[in-house]
Amino acid sequence: MVQPCVKCANPFDIADEDLQFYENVSPVFGGQKYLIPPPTHCPDCRQQRRLASCNEQFLYRGQCGLCGKSTLTQYPPGTQPYFCRECWHSDDWDPCSFGRDVDFTRPFFEQFQELQKQVPAQALHIDGTSLNSEYIHYAGSSKNCYLIAHADFCDECYYGYGFKNDVSDDILNAAIECEVTHKLFKITPQELAFYRRQKIPLPRRHPDQRHLDRFHKRNKRQFWQRACAKCQQPIWTTYSPEQPETVYCEPCYMTQMYV
Repeated sequence: MVQPCVKCANPFDIADEDLQFYENVSPVFGGQKYLIPPPTHCPDCRQQRRLASCNEQFLYRGQCGLCGKSTLTQYPPGTQPYFCRECWHSDDWDPCSFGRDVDFTRPFFEQFQELQKQVPAQALHIDGTSLNSEYIHYAGSSKNCYLIAHADFCDECYYGYGFKNDVSDDILNAAIECEVTHKLFKITPQELAFYRRQKIPLPRRHPDQRHLDRFHKRNKRQFWQRACAKCQQPIWTTYSPEQPETVYCEPCYMTQMYV
C-alpha cells in the first residue's frame, strides 16, 4: 500500500504486515473493535513531529501554577499549565481529577492532545535527585549546576549541553529509563569500564532503541539512477542525486580502493 504523505506529499509504503499489526493492536470496547487507522504521514515527517515536541533550546520566565514561585519553563506563555518540580511531585494536587471518559465518536489523539493541554506539566524536565540545580532541563542527578540540558550526573557545571560526568559503580545496581521508549535497561560492568576508558557518557536510550537509531541512519530503501563519478557509466544506487557522496560503480570502486 503506497500513499502520499499529507505533509510533504512524498509517497511512502505501508506494508501488509503493518496493516495487520494495526488491526491486531486495535482495542476492543464493549465487544466492538475500534480499528487503528494507518499513518497519514511518512516516517520522516512522523519523526519530525516527535522531535518537535521536545523543547531543549528555548526557556521562558514564568510562575508555578500551584505555589506561584518564579521559575523557568520550557513552555511559551499561554500554551500549557505547569508546576515547579516540587509541586508537580507533591500530593498538593490530584492528577486523577483531570480524568475523563473517552468519546468514541471523536479521534482518540485529538482528545489526548486536549487532555495534555489541560493537565499541568513539569516546568523543566528534571530527573533523579538534584541539589542546588533548579534551572537545568532534560537533565538530572546533578549538583550545583545551572542552565545545562541533556546532561546527567554533573557537579559544578554551567551553560552546557549533552555532557555527563563520570558516575559511581552504584549505577550497576540501577535501572535506567530510556528517554524515547521509557523501557528500563541496565549497564553491565564491561560497558561501564568501556565508557570510562573511552571517556564517553552513559547511554540514555535502551539498546533496542540505539540499534533502531543506527538502522535509521542507513540510506532510504530506494534506488536512483546515477552516473559513476569516474567512468560515467550509468549505475543504480541508494545514494540520491542530492546527496554529497561520490559514487562509483563496482569496478571503479575496487580499482580506487585496492589497486
